[in-house]
Amino acid sequence: MINNATKVIAIANQKGGVGKTKTTDIIARDLASNGYSVLVIDWDPQKTLTAQFGINSNDIKNTPHDSSSVFSDGIFPQPKRVTIHESGDIFLDMLFASSSLMEYAQSGMSAREVKLRNYIKKISKEKIYDYIILDTPGSLGVLFTNAMLSADIVVLPIQTAKAATDATEPFFKELIALEEQFENKLEKIIAFGNMYNKVATHDKEQLEIIQKDIPLYIEKQKKLGNFEGMEFLVSKEIPTRTVIKDATGNGIYLREYIRLYSNTKSNKELLEAYNEIFNLITGVKFNNQKIRGK
Repeated sequence: MINNATKVIAIANQKGGVGKTKTTDIIARDLASNGYSVLVIDWDPQKTLTAQFGINSNDIKNTPHDSSSVFSDGIFPQPKRVTIHESGDIFLDMLFASSSLMEYAQSGMSAREVKLRNYIKKISKEKIYDYIILDTPGSLGVLFTNAMLSADIVVLPIQTAKAATDATEPFFKELIALEEQFENKLEKIIAFGNMYNKVATHDKEQLEIIQKDIPLYIEKQKKLGNFEGMEFLVSKEIPTRTVIKDATGNGIYLREYIRLYSNTKSNKELLEAYNEIFNLITGVKFNNQKIRGK
């Protein structure tokens, strides 16, 4: 254990298509490559993260490796170990998603909003993991509620597009509602502009909203008594890069992919932006030397 307490990070945004799953993939691998023990839970019925790790969701449906087993009284979840580096000695544990996740979410079972939190409380007592990472659905509902009630930290990728920035206010309002209903307290939110095109005027305008207007909105909410004690941090924007899609789509760690196939100046700058997110999560600098093969 690096830390005494497990931290739960939800990669979240109620807007779909903003890069949540790719962000989950990269952050989880970054933490694992720096020596943290990591559990990743694919909590999105779209199952994209599961596919990125080369798993057929039909093969794990209704097994202990299925994240929906959190809802089941008869199956206790058993994460599967996944190697994430060619050296074979960098790995993380994972619960995958299947179609059962939505089936359970739509069921009428009691206390379904806190099933994930109850599971995480159980495994946190075992002190196995430093970080538990949740890839969340791009919509509000029972699964979103489960994730927010479980999280200490929310990482909020916001695409630099008007539809995405407009969606942040209802997202924050939902967090406030959960705070009031469940007395839920987040430790911090880390927001950043994602899929940013630096030559597009529209993107520049939306990035300014993310970096200036949204923090002002949070400060206003704090004055109204919401988000008490919570940090709101804005990290450096992540530019749009085909290398991100190429790496995650092929199940390869982004830093390893860039080192092997696309070690350009612009991609090194891309990794520096991810370094900043890592720093804001952990409080320490990313250590490239811990990745084998450099």
